[in-house]
Amino acid sequence: MNSYILFCKKRTKERSVKVSVLLNKIKKEDIMRFLELHHVEKFDVPFIAMYRKEQCLSLLDDFEQNEVENEDNDDVGQARQLKWHKVLWIIK
Repeated sequence: MNSYILFCKKRTKERSVKVSVLLNKIKKEDIMRFLELHHVEKFDVPFIAMYRKEQCLSLLDDFEQNEVENEDNDDVGQARQLKWHKVLWIIK
């Protein structure tokens, strides 16, 4: 049981580091612009991600995909993946 608690603490610490790195990359202006697009102009998240991405670029960077690409640079075997834009869905 004690090892499980240590594992959970380590995992929480790793996640907090990832979140702080993510927050450093995101611009406050982009968050405000996204909220304006979503709530005032009534655009859906997929529409914003496709057609208004230049207005909130720091939110659309796929951080997990970048980590995977850094680990494995083999483009031949990789299938095209759907982008979920997780940050936009979290802010929504």
